[in-house]
Amino acid sequence: MDFTISVFRIVSKLRERRAIMKMLPPLVKLNNAMLVNRNAMRKFLFFIIVFSAATGCKTLLLEEQFLKIKEFEKSEYTVIEDVTIGEKSLKKNDRIKIIISKGDEWIKVVGYLSNVDRLKAERVRLMYIFDEDFPDKKFDIEFFKKKLFALIIAK
Repeated sequence: MDFTISVFRIVSKLRERRAIMKMLPPLVKLNNAMLVNRNAMRKFLFFIIVFSAATGCKTLLLEEQFLKIKEFEKSEYTVIEDVTIGEKSLKKNDRIKIIISKGDEWIKVVGYLSNVDRLKAERVRLMYIFDEDFPDKKFDIEFFKKKLFALIIAK
């Protein structure tokens, strides 16, 4: 009998909890432990989205500028002087191709031997240039060319 009474108590407690949860429609249950007001959660998420959009709009390179410098990838180049990064290296007079990639605040140029497949080639970083390196922290294609062609020459 004691067992039946304790089971009955547990079941009734569970029913009470369910009834309480049904009575509180604007509340959301998170991780079975915490109750949060839906409107407060929406306001918080809206604030986070607006804040991240406002702070994340800064970019060094516009898409049309990036497409212009991506044209450099089509050519073949010769290395002016030895470039060594860790164990990877390109020797003077090696014929290479380049890959240009970008982030919000940087541009990276890597080189690989032109006689090796692009996907299988060992890539060596030639240049990593940040927004602080540009005059007025704005992209300038002439400044970029000057830096790039100090390392390589077009064939």
